Amino acid sequence: FPEVYQTDGTNPFEDKGPQDFRQRYYEEMGDFFVFYDTAHDNRVAGMAAGTLLDWSGYNFRNIAIAPAYQESGLYLKFFEMLIEVLGERGVRRIEGDVAPTNKHHLHVLNKLGCVVTATHYSERWGIMLHLTKYILESDEERFSKLFSMTHNSDVSANRRSHVKKAKAK
Repeated sequence: FPEVYQTDGTNPFEDKGPQDFRQRYYEEMGDFFVFYDTAHDNRVAGMAAGTLLDWSGYNFRNIAIAPAYQESGLYLKFFEMLIEVLGERGVRRIEGDVAPTNKHHLHVLNKLGCVVTATHYSERWGIMLHLTKYILESDEERFSKLFSMTHNSDVSANRRSHVKKAKAK
């Protein structure tokens, strides 16, 4: 964990909550994903932890790729696979929080089609952006119609983008 997150334990935003409660929570509720580099002594390349949010949502508590593996496409591959697996099981959206200063992570989530659905502030984490990946296009369309005054131009631009991607494949 410290290597992937590049932390030395002095960050005031690190989780200092009761270890036994956190351990129990994750044992009972958490899904853990660890990415190993099998070509290099099964070195840890990244990790993720998530939990069911409600009857149709999945929440990512954290996702991190070790510095040596960033920009390798590992995160995109994992997330695309997860979208497929969760979608087959009836999950309609994947949600998570990201610091607005984490530009690289926001860029990757934008590539995956995530949209900002909320913001929040806490004394523990500061300002966070809440992003949602709607697995069903109809759910994203509904959200956009309800909360975006630029819905029509957004739809048009997104369609052009999808056409370009399809031609590139």
